[in-house]
Amino acid sequence: GQGTYTGGIVEVNQGTIQNCTVGSMTGESFLGGIAGLNKGGRIENCTLTGQMRGDSYLGGIVCRNEGEIVSCRVLPDDAQVSSVMGDGSYIGGISAVNSGDKASITGWEIKGDIEGAGSFVGGIAGSNENAAVIGLEKKQEAAQSGTITGGEHVGGIAGVNGGDIYASGELLENTFTVRALEGNAGGIAGLQRETGNISGTGNTGSIIAEKGNAGGIVCDNRGRVEASENSGEVTAANGEAGGICGENSGTVTGCRTLGGTLSGQGALGGIAAANYGRIENSSLLSKAELAIMGGQPENYIGGIAGRNTGVIVTSKVGSKTAPVRLSSDEDKSNVGGVAGYNGPEGRVDGMKAPETVCYADIILEALSPITGRRAASRDLRPRDSRTASGELPASMETEQIQR
Repeated sequence: GQGTYTGGIVEVNQGTIQNCTVGSMTGESFLGGIAGLNKGGRIENCTLTGQMRGDSYLGGIVCRNEGEIVSCRVLPDDAQVSSVMGDGSYIGGISAVNSGDKASITGWEIKGDIEGAGSFVGGIAGSNENAAVIGLEKKQEAAQSGTITGGEHVGGIAGVNGGDIYASGELLENTFTVRALEGNAGGIAGLQRETGNISGTGNTGSIIAEKGNAGGIVCDNRGRVEASENSGEVTAANGEAGGICGENSGTVTGCRTLGGTLSGQGALGGIAAANYGRIENSSLLSKAELAIMGGQPENYIGGIAGRNTGVIVTSKVGSKTAPVRLSSDEDKSNVGGVAGYNGPEGRVDGMKAPETVCYADIILEALSPITGRRAASRDLRPRDSRTASGELPASMETEQIQR
């Protein structure tokens, strides 16, 4: 969006702004704590110490960034819980919109809540657009605390990502709690477009979707996610949840779900609730637990994907000594060590080496047709398995419980 910008220091910056501090700002839309529009300029070591309040297109440091933002901070005083608050869309802790091949945000510190009633709300940027960068270079630091709340497409780093989010040294880790009121909550991004790439990231925050789906790294992935890991709780109260992605129609490679509880309705997956794309060399480790909550006519739980109509290659679930727990107390639950459902176009392929291996405790609690009470749980642990294209191997099949 374009509008008349307002900045705490300048409206438009094409030069350098360093070591500046701004207090609270209140207005309508297109507000930036330091600059309204950073057009090829550089903003470094600047701080918003108060609170920003407005409608849409609000950024703690700039509204629209087309230049460099380095090591800036949003640190509201102790009397204020929220740092950036908007009644509309495109709300970011550092920038509302990060756009263009010269746009980069590297290194930051943010304390306090980021709130938007509409879409595209992110801890760093509401929207990180094609060719723009949000990242950590070597020896740079990032720290954040608080809650990111928005309507739809809400992420710990970006509400929507079409550019690059990466770390070249340590993991770029989200520690915000992320809450989407209408859907698409992700630890790094709520939505990733086809041009987007997320690499070297992690999430330890709680990811919550009141409606719709949730993912530990990105909720709706249409691009590429690689070398990223999640150990936070992922909850979709009325939707589907995945350790890395809620839905994947892009590529996920070299990712891990290390722990935490994944809970939701309809479909749960250690890597993706629903996979329409490609998942490779990824794993669900033993400290994670997947549990269906609330009833849907059909429920699917899988160590890698709840529902698979794409490709899963050389992935791992649990270990011999520490299996993963996959559980459901709902009727009509389809549970599999790798996938709850592998569709006609789905392929699970262990290749020749390394093998696709699955160790899982599968707990199904059925309702007795006579008493209406839960029957005793059954503990089913698949053996080591090497898969074949087009079907799940027999050693991964689980006993069907008649209801």
